[in-house]
Amino acid sequence: MQEAIVRYWETKCQLLKSSWGISICMGATGTLIHRVSLSYRDDDIIGNKIIVRIQPNVLLTFAEKEFLRKAITRVERVAEQTIDNSYLLVDITKLEFNLCDYQEEGLYVVFIKWVTEFLAIEKIDVPATYDKNSNRYVFQLDKLPLKVQQNAQSPSLT
Repeated sequence: MQEAIVRYWETKCQLLKSSWGISICMGATGTLIHRVSLSYRDDDIIGNKIIVRIQPNVLLTFAEKEFLRKAITRVERVAEQTIDNSYLLVDITKLEFNLCDYQEEGLYVVFIKWVTEFLAIEKIDVPATYDKNSNRYVFQLDKLPLKVQQNAQSPSLT
């Protein structure tokens, strides 16, 4: 039987416009396990192959947890082949961002980026545009626009 693979990984997601942008740094310990014999907590976010635990020092709203659920669903489609008969346990221990420039949807993007980098699998792009009227970025989750914007500028997503 193979040992579990445990590794800490940090990633940063930046969405930049000329004068301001969103920047979110996420750090987590990933554990690739071959058998799930975990006791689940009420606040664990559980997908088919990915289980997310939020450590007590990281406070998330209900809406942020929902964006994580959506991100798990999206990234599992790509990660399943690499994960194979294993499960990925993600213990989120660090989440840093500037509160003034933060949007909850960015958590979706940074989580997907974290998983794809951790597993060294194909990158998943999450298109986003900037809406001047609302002064917000509009993310296209699952390649479906959340809302259609005219005259939107396309920022760079890294």
